[in-house]
Amino acid sequence: MVGIVFALAIITAIWGDQIHPPKKLIESVEYSLDFASLNHTLEVADEVIEYQPTGLSYSSIRLSHKDFTIGVSLQNPISEEDKTKSKGESNATDIQLSSTWGRVYYELFYQDYKGYKIEGSDDGIRSNISSLNYGVTAVYFFNKSFRPATLFGHTEKNRSPQKSSIIEVNISDVKFESNESLIPTELQPKFNGFGEVTRVDATQYALSYGYTRQFQLSNFYLLLKGTIGLNISDLKFKNSNLKDDVTIGTAIGIGGDIGYEFDQSLFGIMINSKRLSNTSDYNTYSQIRSFGSLYYRFFF
Repeated sequence: MVGIVFALAIITAIWGDQIHPPKKLIESVEYSLDFASLNHTLEVADEVIEYQPTGLSYSSIRLSHKDFTIGVSLQNPISEEDKTKSKGESNATDIQLSSTWGRVYYELFYQDYKGYKIEGSDDGIRSNISSLNYGVTAVYFFNKSFRPATLFGHTEKNRSPQKSSIIEVNISDVKFESNESLIPTELQPKFNGFGEVTRVDATQYALSYGYTRQFQLSNFYLLLKGTIGLNISDLKFKNSNLKDDVTIGTAIGIGGDIGYEFDQSLFGIMINSKRLSNTSDYNTYSQIRSFGSLYYRFFF
């Protein structure tokens, strides 16, 4: 897939000025190799257990018009060697739609993951563990001259340095479950706060404050973004001695984007990660939503 991204980049760089799609319909096209992950963590005192899917990658193409982007992503197949090494494979439907409106960037997401590996366990992928996460994220930029469309892959190029304080709101619903205990039998004594929990439900409302800045050096650009805030969650457990509870936890996000700008295109690497945590009776449940992309974006 990396070769395909490079090939498309070369083709459009050479013959891009000869391609003339309907200007009113398409203003930019992006080819990318994307990596996505939805991880989960259970913590009791100093004991931590992590759940990770196998490395999932997607081949994607996105078309943009003004401040709206729509795209199609297909999960790349996992080689037999990787399946053997990880003792199985994960499968996922990961949909993310984004747009900008003035000084607001917003995103709708839907993530349905099946098959998780328990970090430190030799059992391989447990196909009976699944998670579903969906919701909306909105980011407001305080700087009146800030243009979110230049930073989030739509129809404007990254031409000048920008910076702004931001407020981020995240509303989501997550279900993490298995048809048997989420915690392996041999580890249950260390995680007795969770008992034999088979399902965790969390409806979450996170409010974060942060800062973003883009640096420009000739045709190179670098974007950095960070947020920190509170996560209020309606937390429920099934088959656990923990009571359903409304909890207050943390919301921490980091991101970066680095690349090079040509006359009519961009080539870069982008990474974003957000962790939402919930603490009940001194026991903590967290999920980490991560996304990375190797992209080439061409402007018509």
